[in-house]
Amino acid sequence: MTKSVLFTVREKPGILANETIDAVLVSGIMDQPTSVVFLDDGVYQLVSDLEAINIKDTKMKWSALPTYGVEQIYALQQSIRERSIDPTQLPDWVKPIDTAILQQHLHSAHFVISD
Repeated sequence: MTKSVLFTVREKPGILANETIDAVLVSGIMDQPTSVVFLDDGVYQLVSDLEAINIKDTKMKWSALPTYGVEQIYALQQSIRERSIDPTQLPDWVKPIDTAILQQHLHSAHFVISD
């Protein structure tokens, strides 16, 4: 039986984000059921243009996930609201979810990996 993996992304873009992206891509390539949830400051990785402050923008790398078989990509609505992010700024490959759905994903995944 194949084990499912849920990655939670809580941190702003930076060195750790690139390592997390690589781990998610490897999981997807290995045909493991893989999903990603952006929450807390992790939602900034979906909307920020960070090159202006010398931090590499990770949004382009994240956008490659569906190509690697990772199609369950979510962002916590509460985190989006708390950071005054316009939900229409989210990429079309991200599905906003509420806390109850997040809890379901956390309980149904075999492994939960946080950055």
